[in-house]
Amino acid sequence: MPYLPGQIATASNQELSQHTCEGFDEGHCGKPSELKVVGETDSFGSEFHYMCRECHTKEVEHYKENPTLETCERCNQEAVVRPYRDPDEGMSGPVYWACSPCISKYMEYYREDEPVNQFADDEDDEPWTPEDQAQWEADEAELDHLRDQEDEQARQESNADAQ
Repeated sequence: MPYLPGQIATASNQELSQHTCEGFDEGHCGKPSELKVVGETDSFGSEFHYMCRECHTKEVEHYKENPTLETCERCNQEAVVRPYRDPDEGMSGPVYWACSPCISKYMEYYREDEPVNQFADDEDDEPWTPEDQAQWEADEAELDHLRDQEDEQARQESNADAQ
């Protein structure tokens, strides 16, 4: 799945258990990893960093308190930039870096240019509603719970086989 830098990627408990925290700033803290954080990303894929929640929180706070100014790829001004993708290029397209005002202007232009429900396969499809979003999130949470149960069962079976 394509991600943007800084996002938390989906990872099973089994995958996380195979890594220790890569830490923030000071290096490896040695704690078990709890999060799979997206690092450098391009159209070929992403690099991931495994971190504990404490180190991830430190990293997020550090960048909030010490924003780095870079050149916006849209307006060429020095600003705090963040990643985004061009919807016309798809979720596997290149990652661009722009300031928030430029991203907002671009997305507003894109919303005005595109139909409300561009993914509808026929005219009978209803637009995505907040209730649809809530149901999707509940379904995803249930799937995550089931995956965690399967991971735990596999881990218990593996431990039983080892004994």
